[in-house]
Amino acid sequence: MDVGQYIKPIVSDIFKACGCLLIIMALFLGINSSEIIRPVLLWQIIVLSAAFALFKVAYTNPLDLTGKRQVIVFSLCTLLADILIVLWLFMISPNTDSSIILAYIVVIFIVKGVVFAMMYIDGEKEARQINEKLSEYKNNTEK
Repeated sequence: MDVGQYIKPIVSDIFKACGCLLIIMALFLGINSSEIIRPVLLWQIIVLSAAFALFKVAYTNPLDLTGKRQVIVFSLCTLLADILIVLWLFMISPNTDSSIILAYIVVIFIVKGVVFAMMYIDGEKEARQINEKLSEYKNNTEK
């Protein structure tokens, strides 16, 4: 499979999410404010859109991958999305202490660990259920 086939849906989702957020922000700021849209806000929209698109690809698996490829794409997309979220947090709070950013990173890794643990437990339950159904099917066909 070509790498472009993996990247094309991600880039498409980034542009869709970015356009949607830009329209929402333009409407919101146009109604509630007389200020102009600052470039930092536009960069925040782009970073959030990219993070959303990466999380969407990681958790919905639109590429119909199986096995190791799915795990690689999931890990890579969630890692990149986490990096973008930390970048966004740094962008919205440029005057904050680095210890707060470090706390953000720790919280993100804790949540990521909990999600991986939940996925592992769910996968084990599904595997056990499938094995039980297969053994029942095998016992019924042997009779």
